[in-house]
Amino acid sequence: CLPITNVSRPTPFSISGYDIPEGTVIIPKLQGAHLDEMVWERPHEFWPDKNSRALAFGCGACVCLGEPLAGLELFVVLTRLLQPLPHCSVILKMQPFQVRLQPRGTGAHSPGQSQ
Repeated sequence: CLPITNVSRPTPFSISGYDIPEGTVIIPKLQGAHLDEMVWERPHEFWPDKNSRALAFGCGACVCLGEPLAGLELFVVLTRLLQPLPHCSVILKMQPFQVRLQPRGTGAHSPGQSQ
């Protein structure tokens, strides 16, 4: 199996009416797939909550088998980098605090009552 970024065809073929000679190396433009408005709701916006159908690790028969390992390694590396930082915007160690829990409708102010 060849990687998706370097596909060579041993025989001539045609795509959408274009004749491709034998031995031509085909390099797909994955950015086009990531900006397809038929797949993505807002393709030109940074939107972390979007469906994760990205092709960063390839697709089909040539998909990278290391994708789950890469995600795990990224988590481990970022965790190791953030652990020694005492003051970071990510909460690593929670400071002690007190919480008072009350049933709804009791206490000094209940929803629907004026203050």
